[in-house]
Amino acid sequence: MYMATLNIKPHNKWRNFGVFLAFCISNWALVYFFIYTVRIQGWTFGFGYVFGLAGKLAGKVKSLFYRNGDSGENPKGA
Repeated sequence: MYMATLNIKPHNKWRNFGVFLAFCISNWALVYFFIYTVRIQGWTFGFGYVFGLAGKLAGKVKSLFYRNGDSGENPKGA
C-alpha cells in the first residue's frame, strides 16, 4: 500500500534491486579508487593548492584578532 504511493510496482523489484546494487558497487569502487590515489599515489587533485590558500587566508583572519607577537596557540600559564 505505502509503496504504491511512491509509484513503486512489484514487477520492477529486480530492476530496482539492480540499480541499488550498481549504486553500492560504484560507491565502493570510488572509495577505494580515491584511497589508492590519495594515500598510495599521493595525488591531490588540486585540493592541496585550494586548502593551502584557505589556510593562509584563515591565518590572516586569525591574526587580526591577536595582539602583536601573540599567536594564540600557547595561552599564558600553559
